[in-house]
Amino acid sequence: MTTTTTTPVCVSFTQPPPHSICKNPKWSQNGIRVAGNVIAGSTSSQLNHPRGIFIDRHDDLYIADSWNSRVQRFVQNSLLGATVAGGNGEGNGVTQLSSPQDVFVDSVGNLFIADYGSYRIQKWTMNSGQGTTVAGNGTDQSCRPRGVFVDKKDIYVSDHTTGYLMKYSSLDSNFGTVIAKDISSSAGMFVDQCDTVYVADSGRHSIEKFMKNSSRGITVAGIKYVRGSASNQLSGPNDVTSDQYGNLYIADTGNHRIQRVSAKDGRMKTIVGITGEKGTDAKHLDEPVSVALDSEWNLYVSDYVNSRIQKFSFESGDLYC
Repeated sequence: MTTTTTTPVCVSFTQPPPHSICKNPKWSQNGIRVAGNVIAGSTSSQLNHPRGIFIDRHDDLYIADSWNSRVQRFVQNSLLGATVAGGNGEGNGVTQLSSPQDVFVDSVGNLFIADYGSYRIQKWTMNSGQGTTVAGNGTDQSCRPRGVFVDKKDIYVSDHTTGYLMKYSSLDSNFGTVIAKDISSSAGMFVDQCDTVYVADSGRHSIEKFMKNSSRGITVAGIKYVRGSASNQLSGPNDVTSDQYGNLYIADTGNHRIQRVSAKDGRMKTIVGITGEKGTDAKHLDEPVSVALDSEWNLYVSDYVNSRIQKFSFESGDLYC
C-alpha cells in the first residue's frame, strides 16, 4: 500500500463567514486625540513629529516620537505618555535614540526600534534603561531603517536608503539577508502568518507584496510610478497594515487620508481623512505616516505634521466585507 503526504497549505488570514451578504464597515469621520496636542513639544502630553505606532495586546499605544528621539507609551484613556526608550538626548549611546522611525512590541513586551539616525535596530527589554543593537552596526550610513517587524524567528527591516527589505535571524543578528531589492523607497510594513511581506513603497506610490522566498514584488495597491489622488492611486504612502481578514489599511501620506483595500473585492476607498485637504480639526489629517488597529477595530493614525495620534472609532458593519 502506497501512502502519500501533502504539504500543509499556509493560510495567511482568517476566512470570512461562508455567507456572501455583508455590510461595509464604517469608522467615525471625526478623530479623537489620544496622544499629542497639535503643538509640538517634549512634555509627557506632547509629541514632536511622531512616526511609527504600535498597539499591543493590552491596547496600549507605543509611538516612535521621532524629533524627540524617544519612544512613548500611552495606556488607554490617558493623555500622559511615559518614555519607555530613549529620551536622553539624540545620539547613538545605549540609552539614546536618534530620530526613531518605527517601533514593534513582541508578546512579552520587548521593544524593537528602527533607530534611523543611528543606522541600527535597537531592542529594549521590558523596564530596561538601555537598548541592545540587534540589526545594523550603528555606523553604516547606507543603512537607515524605516520599518521593523518581528516574528518568532526573524527581524524584518525596511531600509529607506537602499530600498532593500532585510531579514535578520533573532538567533544571530550579525548578518542580514536581502529578501527584496525591487523597492524605490521602503517605509512601513507588516509580515503575515505565511511570511509574506507587505511594504509601503513611498517612492513609487504603491504597496508591494513579496511572497516567501520571492524577491519579486506584486503591486497590491496604487499604480506603481504614478502619484495621484484617484480612488485607485496613492501619493507617497508610508505605512500599511492589515486586519485579521487580510484587508489592507494604508497611510496615504501625500493625500492626507487613510485608504482601505477590501480583501473581498480588491477595491480601495478612503475611510478617514479628506483627500487632498490637510488641517488640524477632527476631520482632517496632515501627512499621516502610520496606521494601526486595536482589539475593537478602532483605527489609530500617526498625524505627523500635527504632532498627534488620532483615534477613529469603529462604528458599524462587518470587517470582512
